[in-house]
Amino acid sequence: MNKILKLFWVIVLLVSNQMIAQKGVITQPLEPHPFLEISEWNVHEGNLSIEEVLADNPSIWKTEKLNVPFWEKNGIKWFKQDVVIPDSLAKLDVILYIHVDPSATVFVEGKEIFTSNGYSGKGVLSLSAKAGEKYSIQVKSKNG
Repeated sequence: MNKILKLFWVIVLLVSNQMIAQKGVITQPLEPHPFLEISEWNVHEGNLSIEEVLADNPSIWKTEKLNVPFWEKNGIKWFKQDVVIPDSLAKLDVILYIHVDPSATVFVEGKEIFTSNGYSGKGVLSLSAKAGEKYSIQVKSKNG
């Protein structure tokens, strides 16, 4: 049975002037949070060190869209992509949300920020983001 890999990046509005604080309780507005989805990733099948992932070696990477069937049992697959904060998300807190089956370790600029177990995980990408900021995201996934 092939497993499906799902990776996406979600921008979540955590704090804004639209939130109302009352006696320590924060009430979020009901409208949906803004988000962006990364639908294409640079992919490498096989184990690499984080230094090899960060190196400028385009010959070992191919482009892949989301929801591609998984590879062999216990295989390792790396994903990487650069993301630039758009003007519309300036001054917002940005959360990186990953949905991957079965698990993944997520890095930003080569530093581990969280592990996704049981399909999803999230971590802070930026507090009060600046338009034009660039982030390099790397995801190491293992088909357990």
